[in-house]
Parts: sequence; C-alpha cells; structure tokens
Amino acid sequence: MSKRTVLISEKVFLSAEENLKRLGRAVKISNRLQAIVASYKHGIKQVAEILDISRASIHRWVNLYREEGIDGLSDAPKPSRSKLGTKQKNTLKNWLETNPTLTIKELGVRIKKEFGISLGKSSIHRTLTSMGFSHITGRPKHHKGDNLKQEEFKKNSRN
Repeated sequence: MSKRTVLISEKVFLSAEENLKRLGRAVKISNRLQAIVASYKHGIKQVAEILDISRASIHRWVNLYREEGIDGLSDAPKPSRSKLGTKQKNTLKNWLETNPTLTIKELGVRIKKEFGISLGKSSIHRTLTSMGFSHITGRPKHHKGDNLKQEEFKKNSRN
C-alpha cells in the first residue's frame, strides 16, 4: 500500500466519501470526489497515474474541495466567445428591427465599418441566433409564373 498523503485529512476524506454517495457516479464532480477518496487510500501519485491526470489536478481539486466544498469541484462558467459587447449587440438588434432585409454579408460590412471588428458569417449567424433572430426566406417564384393563376389556384385549393 502506498504512503498516505498529509494533504488530505481524515475530515476531508470522510466528507468527500459522504458527498460521493449522495451524488451518484454520473457526473464530473463524482469523478473528482472519487479521485480525492482514492488519493487518501492509495496516494496521489498512484491515483494520478491510474486516471492519467496530473498530480497538480488532484491537488487543485483537494484545495477547492477544502475551501468551497462540493461546489468548488464544478467547472467555472466559460466566458462568452463573442467579440461583440452588449451595447454593440443592441445596435445590431436596432439595425435588424429597422431593416429586417439585411443579409449576413451586409451586417458583416456594417459591423466592420461601425465597430472595427471583423466577423465571419458563422459568427454573425451564431450571434443572431443567440439574440432570438432566425433566418426566414420567402418561397421562390418562377420568372415565367403567372401571379393571377397562382392566386386563383390558392383560392380554389382552400375550399
């Protein structure tokens, strides 16, 4: 059996083991608690080798658990990937509300001109989707189509 670490006290071990039982085994926090428990029993070096993670990760998890409890083991929220700030998004929203026929390409040109930020089509589309806008297009009309016959057909098909 490996040498027990001084870093993990019996209090931390028992608390982690108790919370592990309450959580179940399906979440990332559970795995981190299992690593803490196993490190107490078998040593940090051996657990790190078995889980193929660094010893520093286990040290970090133990310190977070000791300071913040089980909430410390969850991942921190990631910052937004968008280059546009809230004020710029509001300006973008105003542009679309005043002129809903703007294309993504035109929006890209306007964003570059107004804010000095170069965004690709995918980034603009992702931003618009997150703001609640969707891409809606009308049905295409054939250039030789007879509008009167189409309207007549629509009226007859509804009956």
